[in-house]
Amino acid sequence: MKKRYQHPINILENISGKLFLLIIPILRTLIYVIIHGEFAGWLQGAWLDLLVVLVIIGSGGYRGGFFRFRYSEKGLWVYKGILCTAVLFLPKEQISYLSRQEPWYLRPMRAVKLQADTDGGGKHTYDVTLTLTRKESVQMIDTLFSTRLEPVEERYQAKTGRIFLYALLNTNNLSGLLYFAAGLTTAIRLFGRQLEDFMRESVRRTAEFFSNSLSPVFAVLAAIVLLFWAGIFLAHLFYLLRFRCRRSQNVLRLSCGLVSQHHTHMMVSRINSVTLVESNLSRIMGMGYATLRCSGYGKRDGTNNLLVPSCSLLELRRETSTLLPEWQETPNQLNPRRCVWRYLGFPAIFMGVVTALALISGLLVDGIGATLWLVWGLFWLPMSWLFWLRWRGYRHAGVGEKDGWVTIRTMKGYRLTTTMVHRDRIVMVQLRQSPFQKRTGQCDVIFHIYGEGRNRIVLPGLYKTQAKEFLLQIGILMPTDE
Repeated sequence: MKKRYQHPINILENISGKLFLLIIPILRTLIYVIIHGEFAGWLQGAWLDLLVVLVIIGSGGYRGGFFRFRYSEKGLWVYKGILCTAVLFLPKEQISYLSRQEPWYLRPMRAVKLQADTDGGGKHTYDVTLTLTRKESVQMIDTLFSTRLEPVEERYQAKTGRIFLYALLNTNNLSGLLYFAAGLTTAIRLFGRQLEDFMRESVRRTAEFFSNSLSPVFAVLAAIVLLFWAGIFLAHLFYLLRFRCRRSQNVLRLSCGLVSQHHTHMMVSRINSVTLVESNLSRIMGMGYATLRCSGYGKRDGTNNLLVPSCSLLELRRETSTLLPEWQETPNQLNPRRCVWRYLGFPAIFMGVVTALALISGLLVDGIGATLWLVWGLFWLPMSWLFWLRWRGYRHAGVGEKDGWVTIRTMKGYRLTTTMVHRDRIVMVQLRQSPFQKRTGQCDVIFHIYGEGRNRIVLPGLYKTQAKEFLLQIGILMPTDE
């Protein structure tokens, strides 16, 4: 195939960083027309402004003329450079990810953005980004991934309600607002009339203060914050609407988008890991979602590596195993059952210290009982919540292996994760010990997963001897490793 050029709109993309230089000619034109009231006079002395415009547009066309590409069943070639030329070749077997994005502003011109990525590229940028016609992009994907030759084996289409729920629970810190509301309701129920009267008095004084001085400012700030969150939520929702997934032999195809459409193609054999995620709120509702790690996917888009949006845990595992039956989830064979203090130590100590201080202060100082227990409750509630979360993480944590597939269950932040990865994709394992862990023989096992950037999973609270025996058994450590 002969070398091809990108879509003509790429000329404007090349000069997008220089458009600010057009401000001076535009202002000169407006000022002249407003003052003199004629346009013909400006044209007679506008040679400098026109020259600037032609130079800017010419530079974009010049760059586009020296950026060409071609593709075949062997791979993708990209030729770029003016004085110093370079040829970039992506072999077909090494391409992990191909994406065809149709932004709303390019659709009238029938142009799309095509991105290609491999395991050898950068963490934040694609290996190749091209602006093509829609027809050209479809032909390229069909040639490199042979998508039209492979029948569709499995399909999945997310319901709109699940997409809405996923976007709602994963937009900024909405969970924090709901936790605060739940904690406040619990505090009122525990402390009764006293806390309710205290809050009413505080709200009255706060409202009086704001009404006298800062109410307009805070009202505007609150409106801005709310509108900002709503804008992010709607953008995330519109990006993920019409989310659907199809499996064709070794190609996984994902599509989504309401205003701007996005079509992603990934080689199944080059997917590094699959993770089932249960956040706090989704766990209460008995729901979760699935993500996957593949070079290029989720790099600069709004998918967050999504594979299956919010659904029940049973359906989540069924849909994941249907789309990717190679990824096998195994039960825990090694868990931190005798290392409960590693998970619950911090909240337990904090709760004990706060309780002791409250009791001592109540005995030594008279007349502060009500206020003291109110402060104690405000500290106790979040620590109780943290204690419960850590207890869930402790019961969930562990690692298992079967037929080369390793399942790692751990707690990341406030989310329970179940990661399925093949043994060959684990590139390094660390056994980390703190001074306190050395005395008890415990350690934290850190699994480093193959892929772009830093991708590691920390499993805390295992005994070092048991962890080494397990890693030797599944073939990650050698008998000579210390």
